[in-house]
Amino acid sequence: MGAPVFARPDGFEKRQAYFVVGGTDSRAIEEAQPILLSTGSQVFEFGNEDAGAGSVVKLCGNFLIASAIESIGEALALAENQGLDRVKVMKMFSATIFDCLIYEG
Repeated sequence: MGAPVFARPDGFEKRQAYFVVGGTDSRAIEEAQPILLSTGSQVFEFGNEDAGAGSVVKLCGNFLIASAIESIGEALALAENQGLDRVKVMKMFSATIFDCLIYEG
């Protein structure tokens, strides 16, 4: 069983870690879940026979996070080039249409 995690150190403190579990050993997953949830808020199971299935999901998520960072940078550069306060623009986005941990961070 593999259990990669999505969280920063402050996310662990707030129990906002998300685990992506791969492998089909349901007994191992059942035994590990209380331990994982002691620092996290949710465990997502990807019942693939390969214990690395969670790692594939983690790589997909990391790609999406990197893409979000790049797109935020481009959007804020455009706003700043037009004379807008990039911090104020980002605060508006992270409080409205992109109100989630990744964009707020």
